[in-house]
Amino acid sequence: MTAQRAGRDSLARHAAQAIPICYYRHAEAAVAADSTAYEKHAELFEKVATGWPKYEHADLAQYRAGLAYVKAGKHREGVRAMQALIAGFPKSEFVREAHLQTAKTWEAVGEREQAAQAYIDFSERYPDEESAQGAWLKAADLLAAAGQNQKAEDLRLAYIKKYPGDFETALEILEALARRDLAGVTAEHPVSSLLPKAVGKAPKALGKARAAVPPAPPPSHLAAYLKLADAHPTPAAREIRAQVQFLRGEELAVGYHAARLGQPLSKSIPAKQKLLDSVLVCYRRSVDLGVSEWAHASAFRIGQALVGFGEALEKSERPADLSGDDLRAYEDVLLEQSRKFHERGEEVWTDLLRQKDPKGPEDTWIVQAQEALWQGLGSRFFFRPETDFPLVGGEPQKQAPADTAKSERAKVSSVENPGARPVAQSRRNEP
Repeated sequence: MTAQRAGRDSLARHAAQAIPICYYRHAEAAVAADSTAYEKHAELFEKVATGWPKYEHADLAQYRAGLAYVKAGKHREGVRAMQALIAGFPKSEFVREAHLQTAKTWEAVGEREQAAQAYIDFSERYPDEESAQGAWLKAADLLAAAGQNQKAEDLRLAYIKKYPGDFETALEILEALARRDLAGVTAEHPVSSLLPKAVGKAPKALGKARAAVPPAPPPSHLAAYLKLADAHPTPAAREIRAQVQFLRGEELAVGYHAARLGQPLSKSIPAKQKLLDSVLVCYRRSVDLGVSEWAHASAFRIGQALVGFGEALEKSERPADLSGDDLRAYEDVLLEQSRKFHERGEEVWTDLLRQKDPKGPEDTWIVQAQEALWQGLGSRFFFRPETDFPLVGGEPQKQAPADTAKSERAKVSSVENPGARPVAQSRRNEP
């Protein structure tokens, strides 16, 4: 001021340049004198930055003030100083570090949401930085730790769009969300509702008009994961696919087991057979993926579906116009056919039992297969008569006419062996 009043402008300019240098050197001297007086150092450096913002090292002074405040335990003051640097010196080379230091400081004091925002700010300002991707994911983790799960999820999904080349991270993110989708599958919300549906062509209308096709619903996380896994297969994807196929089988099995065989069987049997085929396709696809948990579950269900068809044949509606020997002959045919399905189902269960690891943990599906198999075998041999029958002495019977003999033998069978099964039941339970 004195130089200006004296008209010595050049002297005033030199003084203006020298004053901030002196204050900056004074701050550095204080650091050299006592390197632990962090708060004092912070105040001295900040005085340089705020008093002479055009000084060539003002941004460095502001940055050093922020660092000193943090070292002094004045974390909020340190963040304030760093944010002042970002706002007041946007072109400074220290802005990058100021963003990171702000994020780390908030994280150190447990302010997770503010730390997350600081990491996001860094990633958005320096998208080409190698550490930008890690900062974005770090922000998502911090939000999740703060209980902001939806914000964290949104941030991770945004990451997939922001960095499409990082398919490994995308698979990791989508896998967790796909598993959550599968955990939420219920009868009211089946797995098919999570999978993409085939979109058919719109039917033709009069003239050039076209019927409106409703927009497809947004893809589920499960669908997005499976689509990405098609291009980049992983062991986890195979496991999820196996579970999806099993759940598809479970979904279709509801309708299959509910279908009854009514008259005429020439129509109801093919209809139920078609449902059975669809169910078996899904379960077999699950088995083919080779994931033990779902392969065993699907194998048990395959046996159950086959045995279920045999039981449906046994319980099928009988023709109203059949009776007597004709009805029994009809039932013999049904039971012969049903036995084939029982045997096929039991073969599947037997194969599943062979996969049991005697040293491994108990497998629920193998246990169920064993119980079902024993129950089936038990019912098959329950009514089997002894090989040797006691002989009852008596007078030899006279020869009866041929047409009478059949009737008499039936009577003898029913009287002398009351424990014998009816013909229909006997045929069903033969080995």
